[in-house]
Amino acid sequence: MIKYLVRKILCMPGLQFISLQKPESLSDIEMRLPKGETTPMDKGIEPLVIALNYFGFGNGFSTYSSCYGHFDENPEASKRHRFPWVQIEVRGSRGEAELAKFKKMVARFNDGSGIKWALEGNGGGMWQLKPFKQAQSAEELEAMQDSSRELAQMVFAEAKRQRNSKLVR
Repeated sequence: MIKYLVRKILCMPGLQFISLQKPESLSDIEMRLPKGETTPMDKGIEPLVIALNYFGFGNGFSTYSSCYGHFDENPEASKRHRFPWVQIEVRGSRGEAELAKFKKMVARFNDGSGIKWALEGNGGGMWQLKPFKQAQSAEELEAMQDSSRELAQMVFAEAKRQRNSKLVR
């Protein structure tokens, strides 16, 4: 099986999909840190980051940073990390077009999911994808993390479908 690579972009810790090949599944894509980089990505969020970068490859839509979420019984200690999230950078009109498609995809996902996801603009072309609320328990965080993997599968399947339809034309 051939592995497809992603690489970091200038803004650590973002990733950019660089293969022009067609992976059959998310597991066909491998991520590597660039030389000298030592900050690994949370393993659990990798499928969603890979899927998002595959979806937006070459279209001004790529990930910038991410976190799988952490739960600490002390609410102040884990206040900002009680949910998985991915920061997305959108550049230019092509990025805006991909963002519009992605917003519709998130809405479709939310229609069939117990965990609802939001895409919030942070200004300057930066968007954050995350569940609507923070986890109130370790179990709720685990459900959100499971949902991030389900969302990754949907994003990857849609990206693959779009790429295949472009080849047919």
